[in-house]
Amino acid sequence: MEKTKSFEFKKLKNILSVASKSGKVCLGFDVAKMALMTGKGLLLLLSDGLSENTKNAMINIASRSHVKYRVIGTSLEEFSDIVGKRVGVVVIIDRGFASKIDEIWEEETGGDLC
Repeated sequence: MEKTKSFEFKKLKNILSVASKSGKVCLGFDVAKMALMTGKGLLLLLSDGLSENTKNAMINIASRSHVKYRVIGTSLEEFSDIVGKRVGVVVIIDRGFASKIDEIWEEETGGDLC
């Protein structure tokens, strides 16, 4: 299982790195919230290490905005390493990157929200 976990994170880290360098992500609670509320957000990614209140707040905003979300089973430190910045909330604002991350998610998890 650890090998799959590492493989998933490597793929995710690679795609998020490219998306970030391309300016196609919003990092952090406030910026991500604004992206969702203004209709720019296409996919919400959350660290499992966030507080339940923060996760629930972001999931509620995403749900109201009809945006998919994924809770990545990592601590805040691991999640920060994946996205390259100390945050637990990321919103993807590019359709291509959002689709690719969803594709990776489907491959690795069978599509389950967790």
